[in-house]
Amino acid sequence: MLYRGGFFSELCKQLESLDYQYLERINRPGGLEISSLLDFSKNPPENTVAELESAIESEITHIDKCNSNSFTVGSEDLAHGRTAHCIWVDYDAFLPFKGAYIPVLEMQILRISSFAKRAWVVCPPDKVDYIEKYIHEHNIKNVEIFPSYETFYFLSNGLLDLKEGVPNFACHGSGDALETLRRSGRINTFLSEGGKSIVITSANNMLGGIRNALVGHHNLNDFPVTCEIVPRKRGEKYGALAHYNGFNQVIEPFRFLNSDEENVLKYSSTETYVVNTSLDFDNFSWNWNRTKENIQNRALIKHSRFLSSLTEHFKTNYVLDRRDFHHMSIDDYTNFLNEANNTRKNK
Repeated sequence: MLYRGGFFSELCKQLESLDYQYLERINRPGGLEISSLLDFSKNPPENTVAELESAIESEITHIDKCNSNSFTVGSEDLAHGRTAHCIWVDYDAFLPFKGAYIPVLEMQILRISSFAKRAWVVCPPDKVDYIEKYIHEHNIKNVEIFPSYETFYFLSNGLLDLKEGVPNFACHGSGDALETLRRSGRINTFLSEGGKSIVITSANNMLGGIRNALVGHHNLNDFPVTCEIVPRKRGEKYGALAHYNGFNQVIEPFRFLNSDEENVLKYSSTETYVVNTSLDFDNFSWNWNRTKENIQNRALIKHSRFLSSLTEHFKTNYVLDRRDFHHMSIDDYTNFLNEANNTRKNK
């Protein structure tokens, strides 16, 4: 390989020194393979946005104003398998935290599998055995598990985060859920079985789960994609609904050129989407982004993709619901518990 000096030369040497098994974990069709990682390392994708405008309110539907049949239709489509329910899982969903009787992921699997005929879990490959053991112990028959894509964590200097020659792996993001199902052939099979749509929720949402009315509203209307939104808290990390480039779309906050963009943003995505099974991906490509994460007090970088990319390419219906009913991250819940404990101590 021809090295060019500097960090890129060191990165190439790191990659060449890795065991082949680690490279195979990255080089999967549909993921960000090594060649693309190298390209992005030299020329990071530039997706910053500025001068956002408030979303057009007339294009937002409040859940209470959906068709009165939405709840019934959604319930029936989930129960009869015309809509599949997919839970997107990353490593945060496996972190222990106080206050819950059972872990968040297990709670969601129990709730969803008891109602949806077809329940799918897309999770990190090294967590497949853990989830398989759980569903076997609880005699759950209708959950299929799919290993998501993986990528490397990088240090801020552009080199791989290595420990004794072993790279630190990460998930790309929520976009992996749909791409995993598509590449595995599960979506095509589902379509042949009469499947109409897939609802995808994040395991990191404490209030994520069955969305009967949202599913019904989607299935009764002519939109390729439906996105659930809630009132936004300034500065939160979830995608924000904005009017940009002539239409409403969800934009991840790390793309904001500066914090002033928050001034006009009123709604956040709950990372819950309903997508038509027949969606045409021939002319669709994911937006890849360099994102920073704080991992054990270390600033690490990875390349990510999110379901919000769908809203840039496909006509999307936005359904507004109450935040306290449908959106609470694990971090928010932990902070809530800490505040409650402090209040009790001060009484």
